[in-house]
Amino acid sequence: MKTLKNIGSIISSLATNFLLALIISLAVSAYIDVNPLALAFVITASFAVLTFVLRGNKTARFAFMALQKDIWLPLIEEVLFPEDKFLEYSTDHSSYIDGLNIHIPQAGLSPGMVQNNTSVPLAITQRTDTELIYTMNNYKIVPIVITDLEILQISYNKVASILQSYFKTASYGLANVGIYSWQPVGATRQVRTSGSAVATALCPGATGNRNAIALADILALKVIMDNDFVPEEGRKLLMPPDIHAQLLSISNIQAFYAYNYASLQTGKTPLLFGFEVLVRPRLPIFDNTGTPLLKSIILDTSSIGGLSFGTPVTPATTDNYSVFAFHPDFVSKAKGSVKMFNQPNVPQYYGGLVSAEVQFGSSPMRTGGVGTAVLIQQ
Repeated sequence: MKTLKNIGSIISSLATNFLLALIISLAVSAYIDVNPLALAFVITASFAVLTFVLRGNKTARFAFMALQKDIWLPLIEEVLFPEDKFLEYSTDHSSYIDGLNIHIPQAGLSPGMVQNNTSVPLAITQRTDTELIYTMNNYKIVPIVITDLEILQISYNKVASILQSYFKTASYGLANVGIYSWQPVGATRQVRTSGSAVATALCPGATGNRNAIALADILALKVIMDNDFVPEEGRKLLMPPDIHAQLLSISNIQAFYAYNYASLQTGKTPLLFGFEVLVRPRLPIFDNTGTPLLKSIILDTSSIGGLSFGTPVTPATTDNYSVFAFHPDFVSKAKGSVKMFNQPNVPQYYGGLVSAEVQFGSSPMRTGGVGTAVLIQQ
């Protein structure tokens, strides 16, 4: 009986190791022309030999199990924090993490000056420095089951689905939280769309007409940034695809494209009033009060799943999409460690459980929303 248990344990371990090796192989095959199945078999066989050689050493066994997590973690981190996303256009405070808080020194007022002064000594002043403090939040990714049958009969599509659906959904939610945290508050930071009233570019649940985006609206965002003494180089303008389509339909933009073949090929807007235009499927949603307020967002999707994390709790027919103007020096993020949890052979699930946990925080860099502005539909 004990022999059968040992055989079963060995088979289960090999199957788990093969799954992990296949995930590694899939990631490698995206950059190198290699057969992922063949590479997975080679990796599994190599680990099996290593385990057999070191089977009398308990420390080595535990090190081997830890190595499995080390295999997972880089993949999880890459999917959770992809480097080509808009979050990378921000100041990274990951090195400032102190427990659950981020502490960023803020310089006080610069010393004053006097022209043609004839009286000395001048009054002594002392600069008062402060700290920008914001909190890291903990995000737990709901466990998924990987059955023994899936491990033994694994396919390329199954592994791709696990990586893309499970961790990219979490990545999308973290990005939603980040951009919501950067939004400025108050009428002085807001511009309303002023184009023709159309029934396109409506956010989920909204009805009726909204004014389309106009070049004058983007120019108004530029003025806000100019008055903030924001550097001209590096400014970003983040908008949803439907509003971007409205932008591309403006006659002046089309005329520019007529002489810019590269832009016609890519469908990307070049620098516009000093802004680099970025497009994202979802942007923060505001209500339709006199001074629009940011909608509250969903922060628990453990029972509903999908891409709803970081989206409005109560969509309304009068809700409005937004376009976010910012400079990377005036918004920040901090990425903590990612932990992976793996429990194999759970009887009631007939397979293993996999989950992950991540620490993430984000914040504006200046009080009052300096360095940011928002264009809201009207």
